[in-house]
This record gives sequence, structure tokens and C-alpha cells, in this order.
Amino acid sequence: MKSKSMDQMRHLKVLVFMILVSGLLISCGGIIFNTEPFVDTYTDYDGNTLIADTPRMWEDFVSLTARRIEREKKNERPPGIDTWNEHWVDTIETKKKLRQNPDKYIDYIITQRREAGLAELH
Repeated sequence: MKSKSMDQMRHLKVLVFMILVSGLLISCGGIIFNTEPFVDTYTDYDGNTLIADTPRMWEDFVSLTARRIEREKKNERPPGIDTWNEHWVDTIETKKKLRQNPDKYIDYIITQRREAGLAELH
């Protein structure tokens, strides 16, 4: 009779442990199962989907631009292309096509590069 009671106690402990683990996973669900979109989007009057000009997207852009300018100042290789001039010209062209309020982003790139003492783009 004693072994049946011990088995029941062991099963109860396992059940309690599983409930606690399940509760932890559910409470962390927002972290583990992030459902936030990778980018914020905006649909213009013509039905084109653009990257939205939201505070989150601006912050990401500013951070990435700062890192890239620092890499350029250190004469490190640009990502996926031969020269920094090509990188920035391509980036600007992409902003024109895919961003809401592209001039804000383009002006920021140009201003930040000038303030960093980098060569003008051509």
C-alpha cells in the first residue's frame, strides 16, 4: 500500500512541476513568441506598402545609420557592396522607393555623414 501512495505523491510532484513550468512559459509568451511585426508598414494612396515613419522605425534607422557611419570612418568594408559611396547611393534610392517620408531619412544620412567629416556622395 505504501508504494502506491509514494507513486501518487511522485505523480503529484511531477504534475505540480509541469503546471509551474507551463505557467512560466505562458507568462513569458510575449518574449518567446514575439508577434510584433519586423517592420511597421504604411499603405499609401496608390496601394503601395511602404515602411512607415513611426518612432520605432526612426529609432532603428538612426541606430543603424550611426553604426554604418562609424564603420565607414574606420575604413571598414561596407555590407555587401564594394564602396561606401555605392552603399549610401543604393540606400538612398531604396529609401525613395520604400519609405514613408523618404526625404527625412535621406536628409539624415547626408547630414550625419557631413558632420562625421566623410566625403560627399557622387
